[in-house]
Amino acid sequence: MATNTMNHNHKINKALSLLGEAAEGKKDELRQSLHRFKKAAEKTVAQSGVKIKKTAIVANKNVKKNAWAYIGGAVAGALALGFMLGKIKKK
Repeated sequence: MATNTMNHNHKINKALSLLGEAAEGKKDELRQSLHRFKKAAEKTVAQSGVKIKKTAIVANKNVKKNAWAYIGGAVAGALALGFMLGKIKKK
């Protein structure tokens, strides 16, 4: 019986050792994936920041060039929104 228990413990220890090795390999893969994801996210944030700045500059130029059209559009949008919200409250 003691030999059987010792053999069983040896198998469990061997299985635990194999699981530990597999976990180490997966941990390294996960670190590499996380590093790649972080670099991609940083690149995307930087690119989007540049695009937002360019869009803001273009919008600023357009508004300065044709301010009354933007004011009229904002007024029309506000009136339409107010009209729709007024209809909803009446129901």
